[in-house]
Amino acid sequence: SLCQEKGWSADEVFVWIDWACMEQDNTELLKAGVYSLPAYVLGSDAFLNIEHPEYWQRAWCLVEAMFARWAFDVHGFPGSFEATNQGEVLSGKNTHDATLPRNAAVWNKEDLRYLRFLEMIARLIL
Repeated sequence: SLCQEKGWSADEVFVWIDWACMEQDNTELLKAGVYSLPAYVLGSDAFLNIEHPEYWQRAWCLVEAMFARWAFDVHGFPGSFEATNQGEVLSGKNTHDATLPRNAAVWNKEDLRYLRFLEMIARLIL
């Protein structure tokens, strides 16, 4: 329904579904996932997160939202949207004032170095 609302051809929309967390047991795969995260977000046509009570407190979710927001603000990224579990789009642009990822909840404190790195990359490329 978002494609219809925006007049986008579904055949030309890139969809990346963040279904599972980064690899945690293999350091090389973890690094590869972390370093490629900006490309996935920036390569997407829009950013859509599913409404969840903890979303805006979770560091890795905020990394995704950070790249999406900055891409929208700087490069005219089509938009960042929030939807319900039933698929209803709530807004044309996320209005959450997200904190920096490094200040949010992480399961593993070792992740903080990756979060700082991604914040730095976002500032450099966006």
